[in-house]
Amino acid sequence: MIYKCSRAFSLNSIRILGLFFSLISLVAFAAQVPFLACFSAIISSVFFYYSVERDNPFQIIWFLSFSIFTATPALVFWLSEYHFSFFLFSLMLAFGYLAVFLSSRMKFPELMASSSYRKYLIFCFLLSLIFQTVASAYVFKGSIFISGLSCVLFIVLCRMFSRQVIIYCYSLYFLAFVLEYVFFWSGSGRLLLAANLLIPTIFCIHYLGFKVPLLSLSFAVSLVGLLSSANRYSVESLDSFTFAVLNDSMTSPIMLLNDIYCCEPAVSVNDEGIFDQYLLFLLGAFPRAFWPEKPFGFGFQYTVDQMDYHFVESKHSIAATFLGEHFYYLGPYIGLLTALLTIGLVSLAYRVFYNFDKHKLIFPVYLMYLLTFYWGGMASFSQRFQISLFFPFLFLSIFSFARKVDFKRVM
Repeated sequence: MIYKCSRAFSLNSIRILGLFFSLISLVAFAAQVPFLACFSAIISSVFFYYSVERDNPFQIIWFLSFSIFTATPALVFWLSEYHFSFFLFSLMLAFGYLAVFLSSRMKFPELMASSSYRKYLIFCFLLSLIFQTVASAYVFKGSIFISGLSCVLFIVLCRMFSRQVIIYCYSLYFLAFVLEYVFFWSGSGRLLLAANLLIPTIFCIHYLGFKVPLLSLSFAVSLVGLLSSANRYSVESLDSFTFAVLNDSMTSPIMLLNDIYCCEPAVSVNDEGIFDQYLLFLLGAFPRAFWPEKPFGFGFQYTVDQMDYHFVESKHSIAATFLGEHFYYLGPYIGLLTALLTIGLVSLAYRVFYNFDKHKLIFPVYLMYLLTFYWGGMASFSQRFQISLFFPFLFLSIFSFARKVDFKRVM
């Protein structure tokens, strides 16, 4: 007990110090004191790494999101001498500390007792992988409907079976991912495809007991992101590689955020626009056929407002991180306050969702789209998350019914 209290105290001390340095860097950037700003931002980044609980999947995913969509692009901008306001880097760090503070003590769920239902779970898992692969072949982004169930079933199996069986199941999961990527992937929705594999991988590493440093994991996923960026273009030199990275969806969200932030005098307050985004956060998956006046998410609305008509005609959508929509509709000052509110809502919603099911069966679906929230904001996150919930909730209902009618216990 004393060790746990000491550990919690030390983590909170690290977070407070890290937040303090991130605030110093923000003030220094605003006052145009570059050395102090950069030094404070680096120190804050180190503290942020050590403030993440290694047994907390929410915090791990948030740190990976920061690495992929903020830290790596910032490094690329610095190396390529791209005009970027590093004030935004420190701001994203400060928001990271808030997310970490609000998501404390939500650990990976414990192992589950073995049961006679295991063979049925394996059958359902295999069936979900087949349907997920088939859905991706015949429906645009069709795997989103089944991927949540596949992820949930895989994690349940990880909590029930030995290491050998976990490895077999993960191999099947990875095979389904490869089949979808090689034969059926349209080239759109790369983040969704990556999240389908990343979340099961993180849970698999945890339940196998592997000690993979978080820094190594963040480096690996960021490197994969950079290489996938290069894969979309013809890369023959360092300059063409830089061009590929700067024109890819890994770096474009924070680049667009930078453009919106630097154009703050031209931004007018549009409270109706941000209200629409909160409405979509709650009702993102509600069909437009039954709601003709359903507003557009920020990504497509920005395309309508700011881009050429052929982008609108092709249903092109864009992302600007979770901060972009707030700055775009409300400017950087009021937008900063609503962004703080949104981080609180996202963290609170996760805590409610985490505690809703006492057996911790379906909360990983939330984590699958936390990357999407960081990348694209409220509407992008909620629509995908809510659509993916149907089959996991059905799964939870079936097993809850089985327990009530006194079948053999699953857990």
